[in-house]
Amino acid sequence: MIQFIFKGVLLFVLVAAVLVQVDPYFQTNFGYRDTIKAYQDVDKENLSIVFLGNSHSYSSFDQRIVEKELGASSMNLGAGAQRLLVTKVVADMVLKDAQPDLAVINIFKVSLDEPNNDDFKAYSLHSLDFLPLSSEKIEAMNQIFSWDELPTAYSETLRNHTKWPNIKDKNYPLYYRGNQDFYRGFSTYRIKFDAKTYDKFKKKYEVLKAPTKSLSSKEKKRIDEIISIFKNKKIPRLFVNAPSYIYDVSISHRTHAQLVAAYLESKGETFLEFNIIKDSIGLDKSHYRNPNHLNTNGAIIASQYLVTYLKDSLQFKKTKQSPTLETNRYYNLSVANEKLLFQKKWDSSTTQNLFGLEGAKLYKMNTNRYEIIFPLQHDTVGNQPFRLEYDITKDIYKKLKRIKQPQINFNKGFTKAVYYGTFSNKDIINYNGKNFVVFPFFTPLEKLKNVSFHAGEKRSVVAFKAETIELTPGSN
Repeated sequence: MIQFIFKGVLLFVLVAAVLVQVDPYFQTNFGYRDTIKAYQDVDKENLSIVFLGNSHSYSSFDQRIVEKELGASSMNLGAGAQRLLVTKVVADMVLKDAQPDLAVINIFKVSLDEPNNDDFKAYSLHSLDFLPLSSEKIEAMNQIFSWDELPTAYSETLRNHTKWPNIKDKNYPLYYRGNQDFYRGFSTYRIKFDAKTYDKFKKKYEVLKAPTKSLSSKEKKRIDEIISIFKNKKIPRLFVNAPSYIYDVSISHRTHAQLVAAYLESKGETFLEFNIIKDSIGLDKSHYRNPNHLNTNGAIIASQYLVTYLKDSLQFKKTKQSPTLETNRYYNLSVANEKLLFQKKWDSSTTQNLFGLEGAKLYKMNTNRYEIIFPLQHDTVGNQPFRLEYDITKDIYKKLKRIKQPQINFNKGFTKAVYYGTFSNKDIINYNGKNFVVFPFFTPLEKLKNVSFHAGEKRSVVAFKAETIELTPGSN
């Protein structure tokens, strides 16, 4: 009997060891994978502010603004539809690694909603799959899943084995659309919603008319748990409710938010309700990618207000070193940075032919991802197609082809890698009164040869050419 038990335990350990190695190949939510990777690369000793919560958090608070205007290193660990039950697991991970100066926790009705259905379980796994094993994670998994669901909950291989033909390398680079913004967990889009989208959204949420009369004991428990995990480490907290038209449309959501605010106040916590000030700080419908989430320009406004609030109302005190800003868009826009990979300013004639593009600044965002900033003369950019291209060899072509990035195209002879796009007025970003557009692109290469950028009418203007661009930090 003892020998049988020993063999059973040994088999279990061997199977578990194999699954641990194979599971990363069956992961599916690469967005949060990249967020956790970015977190792993952060200097934990100097991590000053951590943002937690759901998509409202990662769509509203841009770490680049916090870095540049507050001089504080920050990380956004929000995930889509993440509940406070899972946020607690994320907080536990952070507090084992770092002692931040502040935790900013986004909270609204969905944060506390834990229905026993497949959607809730799936959204929970979108975060939990990428979090290290810990007692907090085990406790959360046990609360979310039944005993018979736990094996597939813990193992992506068991859960997604039918997707075997489509598995990707665990380091597969996620494709980011050209109008998507992302940086240290912050993520949104440079788009605006239309009247049809708003009407559909309004019909969905305005039927939720029943006022929320009280918070449940479980909701209060979840809030208390988040307070305690930071309070025990003496980490200051700021709870926020990011801008969303749900607050305006749904009586149920609005009254729930008011109850959360009152409960937090009774606990001596600070709560910043953006939805009662959003109009006064300059947010309107043009600042949302959909009625529930801010776009890039909206996130700039919300982030700048938050920075001012931290300085003036919260008297935020930073104890960590200021971050380096070479990968920060708004820093590179604002200064003549000698560490830019490439920069060029055009004469007035070229600017006119490029519908107001004044120049170009190329910098490295993160591993294999780069961005060109194009400052604008005015607040329009026309509707101009463009392309970026550089020379490649047959070996480089094969390398790029294997990556399968939809953004990368090739000429007929496979001698050039080509990226296409179109600038229009909806792409314009405004930061501190300066208008500009950006073009982010992916390449695994360390050097680009015979680079050229074509824009203007029918891409007829060669905006810049460079024989070689070294894609290493600190080179010009």
